Amino acid sequence: TSPLRRTRQTAAVIRPALDESALLETNHGVWEGRSKADIARLWPDLYHCWLTTPAQVAFPGGETFAATAKRVFTWFDHLAAQDGTFAAVTHGNVIQALLTRLLYRNLNDIWCFTPQPTAVTLIETHTPAKIVLLNDISHLKGLQSDLDLQAI
Repeated sequence: TSPLRRTRQTAAVIRPALDESALLETNHGVWEGRSKADIARLWPDLYHCWLTTPAQVAFPGGETFAATAKRVFTWFDHLAAQDGTFAAVTHGNVIQALLTRLLYRNLNDIWCFTPQPTAVTLIETHTPAKIVLLNDISHLKGLQSDLDLQAI
């Protein structure tokens, strides 16, 4: 799991988690905790770039989205080379990056995928990797999320 508390809490339902820094969400730097409206007002050009060509974005005081994708791809390749069954609890943009790779899409296509909070995606890591289940929320049985999805 990502070492962030919210992912560790989610993973605890399955079993005690092992921290994996490669699964951390993108470090958005000074954007962290700000609303999309504030970000658009304070960094209009960069925000537009994030919405149109995210692979080119370097977050002020944070990391590049391309760096996030690279660490996720490296982690996935390492995991896929191992035997066994694994569960990973991570963040939407980590899943988005991984899906672009598995579906042979450009990293700028992350907005084609909108992982829901607590959704399940099942991937068989045999060569080639295969998506078996994508963004499944049937375990929520109709519950609605009260999350503030406006904050990055």
